[in-house]
Amino acid sequence: MKNILIIIGVLITILGIATLFKSDQYVGFYYPDANDLLNDIQSQQTFDSLDLCRDWIDEQVSIYNPDDSEYDYECGKNCDLSGGKPYICEETSE
Repeated sequence: MKNILIIIGVLITILGIATLFKSDQYVGFYYPDANDLLNDIQSQQTFDSLDLCRDWIDEQVSIYNPDDSEYDYECGKNCDLSGGKPYICEETSE
């Protein structure tokens, strides 16, 4: 019984440490038409920083809105993409 408690304690400690070292991941959501937020383009990859996500957004703007018409975007931090829309993110930033 004592060995089982020790094993459980070690596993909880390992999981806690792994969570502390987990890096944030960002996903980009680009809306070519700011008046239609149901139509979005989602980044296929994740980004290690908010700035890299914003760089991806800039690329999308140059492709889909070169005249700088009304668009919108957000970068989601640590999003759960396993379910359908709407996705749940820890936070979103512009």
